[in-house]
Amino acid sequence: MTRELFFNLLYLWIALALIVFPIMLKVTVPYGRHTTNRWDPTLRNKWGWLIMELPVLLIFSWFFFTGMHINLKSDNRLLALRKGGKKGYYILTGFFLSTYHPQTC
Repeated sequence: MTRELFFNLLYLWIALALIVFPIMLKVTVPYGRHTTNRWDPTLRNKWGWLIMELPVLLIFSWFFFTGMHINLKSDNRLLALRKGGKKGYYILTGFFLSTYHPQTC
């Protein structure tokens, strides 16, 4: 991504926020106690949560299992745990992924 494209997308996103913000002050959004059937069909809470969190699980798992990493000084410690065959890296990953289990069942 070029610097110019990045800033164009950034300005577009800011413009979208400036348009949507005043509208959202006037519209009662149908979630929580304001849920109604006048809007689109509703979705069960567990399915909504799963759809919302699925990108985190998939992207984290992809980077973990393919071995891709960012090159930061702090990342070298985690990379050393993984390259050395130590279980610490896998234990930390297990803790992270296990936080999703109770909420999806």
